[in-house]
Amino acid sequence: MQIDLDWRAYRSAVWPDVACELRPLRVWAFQELAALWSEAAAPGDAREAPEPREGPEGPPGLRLDNARVSEVARRVLPEHVRNLTGLELRRDGVTAVPEPEALCDEAVLLPLVAELLARLVEVSELAAEPEKN
Repeated sequence: MQIDLDWRAYRSAVWPDVACELRPLRVWAFQELAALWSEAAAPGDAREAPEPREGPEGPPGLRLDNARVSEVARRVLPEHVRNLTGLELRRDGVTAVPEPEALCDEAVLLPLVAELLARLVEVSELAAEPEKN
């Protein structure tokens, strides 16, 4: 049995012009994301929790805390996402391709951050067929 831990190409479902390479999660990162999803799925005070989100923002029906997503993503993305293309940020008159952890700095990019985290979990699961992993 061969398990593919190589980097693989990924194109965003949120913004199809954005592409990057992803690698399966290391154990520490998988545990951090599992804790994030568990926190989001835990019952709580509905008045304080954001509405559940569907689609590329994360697993369906979870109540994601943007600050917590950013905190985890800032640690996970640099080691698991590279070669980001199709996205440039303009700040103070300077345009540049952001580093993965810099995606966490802007609220408009949080759907992309959550999508990348969800996809990293998917590519880290052992698939029955070799082409899925």
